[in-house]
Amino acid sequence: MLKCVIGAGAARLAANKQCLDQQLNVVCFEKTNDIGVMKSSRDMLSFSDFVPPDYFPIFMPNKYVFNYFELMQTNSI
Repeated sequence: MLKCVIGAGAARLAANKQCLDQQLNVVCFEKTNDIGVMKSSRDMLSFSDFVPPDYFPIFMPNKYVFNYFELMQTNSI
């Protein structure tokens, strides 16, 4: 039976590897030419007691994730 993994971000690559480790027949589809792309929505990534600013994009590139963690650290001191 063929298994399908949608996306080649970090979590999906791990899922793909687990399937291969279990000797499952798996195919991975990615819409871009890159692998390991990580885009997390600010709602899924944020901590309940410190949400990202509204001006951050909904899907934050790495520089915004890094800035969010810096803001969180600065505001917790």
